[in-house]
Amino acid sequence: MVSDTINKRAMDVTKRLAVIIVYFGRFPKYMPYFLQSASYNPGVDFWIFTDAFYGDYKQYDNIKFIDMSLLAFNKLASEKTQFTVAVKNSYKLCDFKPMYGFILADYIRSYSHWAHCDVDMVFGNIDRYLTENSLYNYDVVSSHGRYISGAFTMYKNVEDINKAFMLSKDYKKVLADEKYLSFDEASTVIRKLWDGHDIFEFESEIESMSHVVKKPGNNINACFGEFIEERIKDKIYWREGRLLDGGKEIYIFHYLIYKGKISFNIPPFKSYAQYSFNSNGFFTDKLGSYTYIWLNSIYSNLSDKVKSKVKRKIKILTA
Repeated sequence: MVSDTINKRAMDVTKRLAVIIVYFGRFPKYMPYFLQSASYNPGVDFWIFTDAFYGDYKQYDNIKFIDMSLLAFNKLASEKTQFTVAVKNSYKLCDFKPMYGFILADYIRSYSHWAHCDVDMVFGNIDRYLTENSLYNYDVVSSHGRYISGAFTMYKNVEDINKAFMLSKDYKKVLADEKYLSFDEASTVIRKLWDGHDIFEFESEIESMSHVVKKPGNNINACFGEFIEERIKDKIYWREGRLLDGGKEIYIFHYLIYKGKISFNIPPFKSYAQYSFNSNGFFTDKLGSYTYIWLNSIYSNLSDKVKSKVKRKIKILTA
């Protein structure tokens, strides 16, 4: 899809990758761990558009915070897409991930590539994965082996790829619908892809970004790379920017399926040089990490869940 001329222009750009995160509301407890792991990848800049307080996290040179409210995002997205955008909750923002390169283009013009990612993950040495092969031989690189991953997918920063979401016949429906439609991944067929089926074997609620990228007529050269880990066999270690799963070095660990557990441990952050994590969260090698710190974390998680349920109940009763 991208011409040799555009390829050369991209390779001449000073910086390689801008990772875009749009996050509204209070940062989660695990945010410091995410940011520290991101900071160990100096070849990657992280652009975080947020209304959250970030004063405690400004020490990293490759992490850039941009003040933005949800209202401001809706206004900018409406201006760029020429369509009224009225996102009301943060979860719906996931549908917009493949559009970030278009909506936020003014911030990332100096980069050859951009990516979207989640914050419930820890980075290893992602710089090492960004070889000339992965950067310039593909228009789109997904971290998942079967579909476009909302957790981490990289795009060539050129106009036709940034506008590729418009190739979906349903993109205006995605913009208009208040409900999250899994446009960033594979919509209602995603479970079929987990089982190894072809995306075009089944009807889908919408034509997702995975449909767009995989559709032969769209001529998008994509790589589905399987460089994200989402399950733990025993322990994964983070050591000064490297992620180790046994003897295997990995690039990203996404702990989505574990973080909601009451037993998920998130110790107070102290800029650790190394730590391990298992299905019950983050742990240091000190005894206290496995005893009173873990117990305190369980108590905190339980308290947060109770408060969240009470707030939801009050909201329903007062609606």
